[in-house]
Amino acid sequence: MSDPTLRVFSAPAIRYFQEVARAGSFRKAAEQLHVAASALHRHVGILEEQIGTRLFDRSPGRGGLKLTAAGEVLAHRLQAAMGEVAIALKEIEGLSGVQRGRVSIGTSDVLATDFLPSVLAEFKRAHPRVEVNVRVGSPAQMIDQLLDHRLDAVLCFDIAPRIGVAFAGEFALKSCVLAPHGHPLASKRTVSLAECAQYPLILPDETQYLRGILDQMFHEVGVKPAPFLQTNSYTLMRDLVDDGLGIAIQTSMDEFSIRRHPNVVYVPLKESLARYSILACCIANSRRLPIAANMFVEGLIGALNGAFGKYKTG
Repeated sequence: MSDPTLRVFSAPAIRYFQEVARAGSFRKAAEQLHVAASALHRHVGILEEQIGTRLFDRSPGRGGLKLTAAGEVLAHRLQAAMGEVAIALKEIEGLSGVQRGRVSIGTSDVLATDFLPSVLAEFKRAHPRVEVNVRVGSPAQMIDQLLDHRLDAVLCFDIAPRIGVAFAGEFALKSCVLAPHGHPLASKRTVSLAECAQYPLILPDETQYLRGILDQMFHEVGVKPAPFLQTNSYTLMRDLVDDGLGIAIQTSMDEFSIRRHPNVVYVPLKESLARYSILACCIANSRRLPIAANMFVEGLIGALNGAFGKYKTG
């Protein structure tokens, strides 16, 4: 007797079900797939008959087509299954070595601008046929994508420990005040948060972890900052400092930070900012990296050790 699971999952109805679930309408799904809506109804009906329950609530109303509880379960599991298939295809590509393959890396805007280009150039010289995808976002967004296996590795500052995340390397860099040359703070050896509050500030917005730290620290020293500008882009913050529009608080990456903005001075901050200036490379411990991705991570860790080895933790 054949396995009923195999019989269901080999049916084209699976593809049609997924598209209808994404589109929220048989008509829209039919347009996207370039098939008749009647064909979608028929195949989804066959799938419902095979499973033994309804997958869509077809009741008329304003809400449109809705997944039933069973449909939600199937849609979620199919998405996970397709993710595993994508991983399998990556690993199969890697069986012949690293002549081909794909690597997906998540990082921040500053690291993508200052540090990663040299790492990518070196990797592409060694493996020109490997496709590399770099995504930029917040640490939380990148870690979510890592755990969903949409990314092979993440390189970011201020990554909070989470179940399922393995730290391939951590480097405790310096938290600094960024000021333009000629600014009163630029000539100091160190700067306190209380001193920063006396000048126009360019700060991360409320979505950034640092903002909570700064609010708490300014509260402790009894000084309320008056931000000149708030943004979730650390690259924009640094550009505005370079233009003389205010000061900011970021992490110094030694010569990598100075290279693009020689007019910006990095003055060490007196107070500690918890994990804010900890640079980490992370992978998901629930999967084995494809050969190409593993080679990239090894090269990335080598580059991090070469640049920031004196700051390495653990």
